[in-house]
Amino acid sequence: MSPVALLVLMQSAVAEPATIDDAGTITVTASRLEDFAAAAERCARGGCRTREDVAVSVSYASALFDRGQYLDAKRLLAAAVARNRPAGSAEPLAVSQLYTAQATLAKHEGDQKIVRDATWASRNLLAASPGVPVLQRLTAEFRLGDWQLRTGKFSGAEARFAAIAAEARAAGEDGLADIAELRRALTLAAMRRRADSFALLETLAARTGPGADPVRRAALATASRLAFVRGDLNAADGYMARLTAIAAGPEPLLVSEPPLPKPRSRDIVALRWVDIGFWIRPDGQVDDAAILRGSATTDWAQVLIDYINGRRYSGFAAGAGGDQAKDQAKDQVGRYHVERYTLTADYGVGVGSLIRRRGVNPRFEMLEMSGAQP
Repeated sequence: MSPVALLVLMQSAVAEPATIDDAGTITVTASRLEDFAAAAERCARGGCRTREDVAVSVSYASALFDRGQYLDAKRLLAAAVARNRPAGSAEPLAVSQLYTAQATLAKHEGDQKIVRDATWASRNLLAASPGVPVLQRLTAEFRLGDWQLRTGKFSGAEARFAAIAAEARAAGEDGLADIAELRRALTLAAMRRRADSFALLETLAARTGPGADPVRRAALATASRLAFVRGDLNAADGYMARLTAIAAGPEPLLVSEPPLPKPRSRDIVALRWVDIGFWIRPDGQVDDAAILRGSATTDWAQVLIDYINGRRYSGFAAGAGGDQAKDQAKDQVGRYHVERYTLTADYGVGVGSLIRRRGVNPRFEMLEMSGAQP
């Protein structure tokens, strides 16, 4: 089951294929596609309350996405949004999850208008709803900041991440505050304010006290990656040396990678996708990258194998989980990741045409399908 939204997979057969709790977390309780289809049909006929409708619609769309049926998932979510939008004031967290799923899918399918509208709708709904927990509200703000960053609205993204970090820190949500600061550093680098970006990362890397190591590692890994992108290999090696001096964390961190390949417009014939699995070995090297499954043709995806093989990760600690012997055995092999890549493009209207077609800004979209996000 792909993580289009926050899905907790539970392989048990119950009457409802998916549920959603008071925090907006969706729990999947069925594994058969026909169970989702039947429940979605019942909801489409008006036989579900808002929470059930959202949980079923997001879960079914996730299953369709997992199978590469993007357009079916798009239509399903569009209909669910139309049904449940009026219930936003009564069930803001549930409806916000529906918008988030719609935006995530649309990034891969290429409809940037839906990405924009759904991301803003999720943020606006939670911002206007009294009683929404600060973490959920600021997470919606964070997703909006990410959208601004990826679409080149750097000034807005930088201000938003700074505001999120300040409010999260004041509310005791230090984890979100740290992530927002890291995103702000990336935004500053994108604005070519490199001195400000590295100064912020140095501040995070200098954190002391209990629990400081995770953000220190993340800051140094980010600094190494930015230095590598600039071609400053000496600086990148220096950050790596400092990162190595800190006790390793439970998961590898991405410290360098080659540029993501850019497909040609003529390659955009139809939506194409692949799932690529690879090992991250204890020394940070990538090994055994391979296409696990995908659309009918996958020759276009061979460049992605070289891209993934060119990554470098930090090392990680053995025995970080509850079963130390089992974890140590696993860590001798490494961590296995699966990533979904979609060959897509934005919609646009060509000269002399009134029809929107995908063909603008051809690119690969990636979504982590398993393992921790590096």
